[in-house]
Amino acid sequence: MALLWAQENQTSKKSPAPSAAAAQREHLSPEKRLEAWTLYLTETLSLTPDQQAKLRDILAQHQKEMQALRGDRSEAAQEKRRALRKNTDAQIQALLTPEQQKKYEAIKADWRARARAWYKAKHGTDPGEE
Repeated sequence: MALLWAQENQTSKKSPAPSAAAAQREHLSPEKRLEAWTLYLTETLSLTPDQQAKLRDILAQHQKEMQALRGDRSEAAQEKRRALRKNTDAQIQALLTPEQQKKYEAIKADWRARARAWYKAKHGTDPGEE
């Protein structure tokens, strides 16, 4: 969802959230998703060219490892996905300046809030309330 927003936001700074229609009509290829993600974080965090290259490598590796777990709904695979997200986040944090880290934390907080709102709208409860 955030990646679709990143792509839409490249052409229009008016709407901070992706529309549901846009999310349904467009599915990005892994390559385009990687580029959109990199571009979004590069612009939002004002990354240097060196940081951008490192970020792209981190995200490409993350994408590759997540793809390997695709379709596996076992508890073990879910744990691997959680660990992978945590590791990727730590790698991203390590390449950022303190000011960029603050912005990145704000971005993640916004994503979490949106995810919770989406889940609540879809399921009628907050995640974990069941």
